[in-house]
Amino acid sequence: MGVSHHHRVLDLDDSQHAYTPFLSLTQRESEATTTKPSSVLNQLGTFNGVYVPCLLNIIGVILFLRLGWAIGQAGVLGMLTIFFFAELQAVLTVLSASAIASNGAMRGGGSYYLISRSLGPEFGGAIGVQFYLLYASGVAMYLVGFAEEVAQTWFVDSAWGKKWVVVTVASTTLVTIVCIALIGAHAFSKVNQYLFVVQFACIAYGAVRGNTCTLVVFRLFTVSQIVICVSTTRALESGGHVTGPQSSTLAANMHANYTDELHVCGDSACDLGAVYAIVFPLATGFMEGLNLSGDLKHPGIYIKFDCFLIGKSIPVGSLAAVVTACVIYISLIFLFGASFDGVALRTNFSFFQQVGPTPYIIITGILVSCYTSGLGALFGASRILQAIARDNLFYGFGCLGQGSAHGDEPQYAVAFTALLSFVFIFIGDLDVLAPICTSFFCVAYAAVNFTSLVLQVTGVPNFRPTFRYSCWPLSLAGVVLNLSVMIYLNAMYAAVTLVIVTALFVYLYLVGPETSWGNVSQALIYHQVRKYLLRLDTRKGHLKFWRPAILFVPPTSHAPSVALCNRLKKGGLYIVGDIVLGEFGPSILCILSPTVGPV
Repeated sequence: MGVSHHHRVLDLDDSQHAYTPFLSLTQRESEATTTKPSSVLNQLGTFNGVYVPCLLNIIGVILFLRLGWAIGQAGVLGMLTIFFFAELQAVLTVLSASAIASNGAMRGGGSYYLISRSLGPEFGGAIGVQFYLLYASGVAMYLVGFAEEVAQTWFVDSAWGKKWVVVTVASTTLVTIVCIALIGAHAFSKVNQYLFVVQFACIAYGAVRGNTCTLVVFRLFTVSQIVICVSTTRALESGGHVTGPQSSTLAANMHANYTDELHVCGDSACDLGAVYAIVFPLATGFMEGLNLSGDLKHPGIYIKFDCFLIGKSIPVGSLAAVVTACVIYISLIFLFGASFDGVALRTNFSFFQQVGPTPYIIITGILVSCYTSGLGALFGASRILQAIARDNLFYGFGCLGQGSAHGDEPQYAVAFTALLSFVFIFIGDLDVLAPICTSFFCVAYAAVNFTSLVLQVTGVPNFRPTFRYSCWPLSLAGVVLNLSVMIYLNAMYAAVTLVIVTALFVYLYLVGPETSWGNVSQALIYHQVRKYLLRLDTRKGHLKFWRPAILFVPPTSHAPSVALCNRLKKGGLYIVGDIVLGEFGPSILCILSPTVGPV
């Protein structure tokens, strides 16, 4: 015969008595496998499900239409500085996202799913909406870039005016990518393959026709190929000169020369912050693979094989895409700086097209790149919206969570996202859309790093990532860097973005539905309480600050005694206990019963 003691800490002044634990690995696996039992899920791999979509978005419209301009403004050194901090933001965020993604089984929703299941519905829902908005606005940004290239190539003297040509072309292009998105992820993968063939044909044509010039080719797997034909020094049609790779040209373009002949920066002259805000999207897109988590065969788990860890889709594909993009961008920064004079870089957006045997080679590459980036952003946005709608966090959006019978394709979410992107397209200016996207990107990336930081600092037992290359100092650096960059680039956009996040958080806190996901705030409270309890030293206590600590074992259902002791505790520790007589094994079931105890 043994005695088992059952007790609980009680403070009747508190309204919260329940602690909901984090989802365990088995719970996550169960949730992931039972989300859509009637549908056949896609099984994309690391290459076509993460690496290719990420690189499609990283190598996008900013590279073709604004990279040269940014080099002309900030200089090669300034652009390398911008690129260093932008890629540092990317790498830190990828490490944090990989750690969270490798903690267990995942379902669709990508970054929103990770944050909401870790930090709770309020914070997860608020940041999820930010992620959705940044991708919805990103669709518009890429398609406006597509339309700008079409307008300055074929509709220079249109009676409609440049803005309405851009809006019309971008809207028409949006319809085509919506059709592909409605078909599904497999159509997306096949389109990438066909576009690769188109790009390869452009390269072959340039190689055959460009035998009188130096041909530099950067071949990106199924993404984009950039052909630059540089001959002897000659004037460009729209201003400036191409010199070919020369050390003197590189030296002349090494330092900043801020002007604003093209009125890109508004009414004032450009500076480092304005250039950073416009070109920052060139370092984004690495979260696209995470957004397709529901379509991946192995999203984020590492599998141990003998003495090696075989990395799975999200960590390996995302990091590989970032490294590939770094090599490409650094090479292009030096190549542009050494091959074009400052006038061409600062004042001629179409200098890239004017150096080849025919401008249509580069134009085709630009259009294909913008098109695939917009398509990838639409895929990511619709899947985030589908996940938010399925969680019923916002009233009236439940229908957007429906998916197709095959592949669970978010067709309703695609249609809704297309309508929202159409609104952004009416802005009609790439230089206005880019800073808006930058602000959304920074706060979203800060949230991913913050999630990883909280999980690591609190030491939640459930957080056991198989990806070992992330730690809390790196996550903290990611939070600080992303928020600092956002505020530095545009304080007004930063304030508006943070106000939106705060308003959504308050809304979900007040009227959001009850969920069983768990909330990291409980882990934070436990971590802080334990830390300060361990710092208590009874030897340093003083009579004036003494508080009672009561252990009360009341008779069954004796509520008045419980209330009396609650008054006596005076803010001290109050423990209500119960004694269960019997053997420990059988008695444990009684202890765990919710009916045990006097309260």
